[in-house]
Amino acid sequence: MFKKFCTIIATILSIGFFWTPSTFALEAGDVVMSLNPSERDLELEPGETYESNVGVSNVGRLPFDVHASVSPYYVSGDNYEPDFASESSYTKLHNWIKLEKDTYHLEPGETVKVNFTVTVPEGVAGGGQYAAIMLLSDSGVEEEAAVKVQGQLAAIIYGHVNGGEMVKSGELVAHSLPGFMFNDKFAVSQTVKNTGNVDFRVKQTMTVTDFFSNREVVNADSVSSDGQMIGYNISSVLPGTSRTGILTWTDAPKLGLFNVKQTIAFLDQEYEYSQLVFICPIWLIVLVVALIIALIVWIIFKIKNRGRRSADRPQVY
Repeated sequence: MFKKFCTIIATILSIGFFWTPSTFALEAGDVVMSLNPSERDLELEPGETYESNVGVSNVGRLPFDVHASVSPYYVSGDNYEPDFASESSYTKLHNWIKLEKDTYHLEPGETVKVNFTVTVPEGVAGGGQYAAIMLLSDSGVEEEAAVKVQGQLAAIIYGHVNGGEMVKSGELVAHSLPGFMFNDKFAVSQTVKNTGNVDFRVKQTMTVTDFFSNREVVNADSVSSDGQMIGYNISSVLPGTSRTGILTWTDAPKLGLFNVKQTIAFLDQEYEYSQLVFICPIWLIVLVVALIIALIVWIIFKIKNRGRRSADRPQVY
């Protein structure tokens, strides 16, 4: 299920340094904010007005101000680099959003709601519209202090304008589930193209079962040693773009034989692929190949030696 509410903790980036002998320096964790939710879906009708909000929390040790603004949102490339500047027919939403306030003050542990309204013009065509609520934190440290800190988060707004022109369609253009994997590259992937005019979500799952014991070692709920999801991901695909999703089993053993099932679901389409996968490190492959070559050379040598001995043996008539 798509996570409507998730927390993104941003360690604030240092923007400028102003040194004087008598000033102090901020430390990591002093100015940190989180955003909840990081994404918001809005179902919109032409001519209607809607109210919504996003929550911003101060999870650091010092108070700071937050400056809010609205920008277009789209992406570039298959790696989905965010684009908060370019305008197109899919980014009109930022013109329809009005913020209640543009500045907030947060004490440590405090959360505020950034309220906004969306007024959809009459006669707008159906389809996807995308914008971002940009939230810039400011440590408030004076310029003569040792460090001035700023950082930025973005709450992505996915607007869906209902109407006869809305088209939801997409296609699976590629998937990868190889039968042989190196131990450090156990991964499955899929690429889906959005051929409509509104975003949709793609869900990919991976189930891994040990071939010999039939024990399930990876499923949709599995996490890696560093807390990352292994067997499940879900991602949005914007209109006119393709997106690749990759699931990686980072803690895979160096050697093993497994049954792997990959499922890909979006809109009304669902695909399932199964494969017997052999995991083997490169050094073992090199060793086996070297042994096979050595064995072949030895057999050839033995055959040639046997032929020489036969040729040297006296012939009896």
